Amino acid sequence: MARTLSGLLRRQTVFCAVGAAHLGGGKGMLSRLKKEGYIVKPVPPA
Repeated sequence: MARTLSGLLRRQTVFCAVGAAHLGGGKGMLSRLKKEGYIVKPVPPA
C-alpha cells in the first residue's frame, strides 16, 4: 500500500485516507513514507 501511494505521490498531489491499522509501527505507512523522504503531517480533527 505504501509503495503504491509513493508512486502516485511522485506524479501528482494526493489526498489519502487509510485505516488506523495501516499507519503505525516500523512497517506502517507513516514510517515507510518518512524513510522515503516524505514529510508526513497529521490533519487535526475539525
